[in-house]
Amino acid sequence: MLESLSLADALRVAIACRNKYVHFTVIERVTRRETRILSPEENRYLRNLLIILSKDKINWPHWLEIFNKYPVRAAHMQIAIGQALAHVDQRACQDYVYSISLDNDSVENQECVERCLSVFKRSTTRARRCILWRCAFECWQNWNFGIEKNNNLTAISRSALDYAVVGWLVEGEEKKTLSDIERSFEKKFRTFELQWHKSETAVTSGFFRLLSQYQIKRHAIDQSVNDLYWLPKSIVYTPEAVDSDFTRAKYSYD
Repeated sequence: MLESLSLADALRVAIACRNKYVHFTVIERVTRRETRILSPEENRYLRNLLIILSKDKINWPHWLEIFNKYPVRAAHMQIAIGQALAHVDQRACQDYVYSISLDNDSVENQECVERCLSVFKRSTTRARRCILWRCAFECWQNWNFGIEKNNNLTAISRSALDYAVVGWLVEGEEKKTLSDIERSFEKKFRTFELQWHKSETAVTSGFFRLLSQYQIKRHAIDQSVNDLYWLPKSIVYTPEAVDSDFTRAKYSYD
């Protein structure tokens, strides 16, 4: 029955009937089979359906697993997701943050999340934004570029949550200065160099983990609330503490 309807009408039916089987059918359709730019009308109906789904505390994380684990696979849904996030509660925002796989640091994935959260940023208040920004920052800190999974880094890494992390550093935390960031990095780096490490790989990974953390914190210094884009893109920042030929050679940092 739903297959014979336009996507807009199928979404309207899903909103009106509140049936989980209908919800699944429509979400599967928009996620897997109609991966195209959605019309303003379709985005509006999808936003309303996502708001309804977010109220189900048990199943909302499972819905997010379908279309938000790898946002790049649902690039066409990002506007509607961002609009929906502006109307959901704190718990639903937290579920959104934790549903994203941070082990996929592709530029496309980062840009999809940026598209979603820039819509969210424009659609709600600073206080509501900071709820999501803070959750994302804590998630990013705990993840620490896959430290619990023993992910090995050989270069600077990014994350899909970079936009939200910058959001917290710009709108949530007390503004840091460049000297604050440099002193903090130097202290962590000196402590790191005095520690014992189980292998050369662990040393290299630890170095680039510190350097990856520094990138976002350093980048946030130059951003403001009114900036349209918060991602560092291809910009790479080098802390003063490691900006020497010896340190670069030691850690194979080009």
